[in-house]
Amino acid sequence: MVAVLTLDRVAKSFGGVKAIDDLSFDVIAGEVLGIIGPNGAGKSTLFNLICGFYRADKGRIVFDGKFIERLAPHQITRLGIARTFQLCAVFPSLTALDTVALAAGLRSKQKEAYRIAEGLLERFGLADKAGSPSEVMTPVDMKLLELCKALATQPQVVLLDEVMSGLTHVEAKTVLDQIVRLPAQGVTPIIVEHGMHIITAACKRVVVLNFGRKIADGTPAEVVANKAVIDSYLGQEVVSA
Repeated sequence: MVAVLTLDRVAKSFGGVKAIDDLSFDVIAGEVLGIIGPNGAGKSTLFNLICGFYRADKGRIVFDGKFIERLAPHQITRLGIARTFQLCAVFPSLTALDTVALAAGLRSKQKEAYRIAEGLLERFGLADKAGSPSEVMTPVDMKLLELCKALATQPQVVLLDEVMSGLTHVEAKTVLDQIVRLPAQGVTPIIVEHGMHIITAACKRVVVLNFGRKIADGTPAEVVANKAVIDSYLGQEVVSA
């Protein structure tokens, strides 16, 4: 098993509050990794550190054999890490095609960027909305567009930050079905979600954070049975359900 991403004793504080505290784990190429934990556990800070929006106070972040903890976000994206956001980050007046092509343009020339964008919209069932401005799209289409935008940069790793929040069960399944196919396409997804049913359905491995520290790392079944996870996050009712 080859680690595509490694965090080694990474730490980040804000005004004396430890958001990430001596955090270490590997992400294996081709797995679907879930990251869970209570509000304030450090999940969003973790993504921001990996993507270069924040700089670690200490520790190393290694992607594909390269140290990235001091690189800018656009440099990290060009290396092959992309992310989605909890709130879809799009230009409302741009068409779906232009939105995805704009993202693809970070690593491709214009003609190739539009070819990539057309292929992604087709793959995610949005081809008939290619000419529609994003501001008139449905919530599930916006989530799929956000995923297309991230994948347009041709990443090896994609960070999915609550990409299914606000969706109905049926809509979430539509997005989830696309996510679980990503490893077969050479992309390793890392998912932050609050719904354990989503994590259990998508992931074979889960890392649990609490107060910026890793308190568990294992299969969904192992994590659900872990006392520290039950006490800090899941609650006893999950185990007895």
